[in-house]
Amino acid sequence: MRAFYLAWPPDRILQTASGESAGEPILQAVSAKLPEAVISESLARKSPDLTTLATGHGDAVERDRCDFRGNAMNKNPMSSGRLRRLNRRQRKKLRLGEFQELVFEIRVRFHQPLDDAAYDPFLDVFIEFIESRKLAVGGLGGRLPLAETDGMISAWGRGSPSEEDRQAVLAWLHGHPEVALAEVGEFVDGWYGWD
Repeated sequence: MRAFYLAWPPDRILQTASGESAGEPILQAVSAKLPEAVISESLARKSPDLTTLATGHGDAVERDRCDFRGNAMNKNPMSSGRLRRLNRRQRKKLRLGEFQELVFEIRVRFHQPLDDAAYDPFLDVFIEFIESRKLAVGGLGGRLPLAETDGMISAWGRGSPSEEDRQAVLAWLHGHPEVALAEVGEFVDGWYGWD
């Protein structure tokens, strides 16, 4: 329907507030493709601004943010009301409640920027250490030579890393000679923890 409104000339769209068409009917081509002239005309025309389209439809927009009873919907997936409505299978699928998966962030700054020849061995050894603890790492990239980087540590598969894992990662980074500064963040929800 959106393609229709973008391609059809604005002066030919005759629609009443009730949604019923007025005026002459609009016929579709047999091939279901638009003629080249209509396509080029629609591309040359500027599409309307979304705020212009929404003007006068504030009630409908507010209704969309409400449940069927008219109550404002809470977007927080961990709200107690939502958790009570979900059964165990749904909580597991959505990774909520007792199935919540926590992750933590790491930030690393090196004594001197590392080029490819120095960074690859560091990363290989770090990934080996992470995998030995049944964890996974994401991120830790950037433009070489790399002066600092950050990433995220999660459990391998379902579950969360422990506080012991978090301290072990920090200790390993502090013990590596190329690392000048290493920080680990707090545990956050791996699926819903970022805004």
